[in-house]
Amino acid sequence: MSADNWTVCPKCCKQENEEFERLKEEADDCYGKVSKERYLKLVEQTKYSPEPPITLREDWELGISKFGGFVVSYKAHCDRCGLKFKYDYSESLQI
Repeated sequence: MSADNWTVCPKCCKQENEEFERLKEEADDCYGKVSKERYLKLVEQTKYSPEPPITLREDWELGISKFGGFVVSYKAHCDRCGLKFKYDYSESLQI
């Protein structure tokens, strides 16, 4: 059996959260020090999107061959940040 799936990338999520926190801190630090218009523009930039983009492709295979081999194979790759992960496992069944 094999499958593919698209999901949220944990590295991209981390980067987006860090950027959100940086912008929020910048806006907080500017309160009362810049014009109202500038402050509101900074606050607008901190509008956080609760649904990060779906950029991580997952491919996996799981099964038993006719020769008695059990195989698990998983690969993931993000189109946006380049994160890659691979996991392979196999074992011969006692038949």
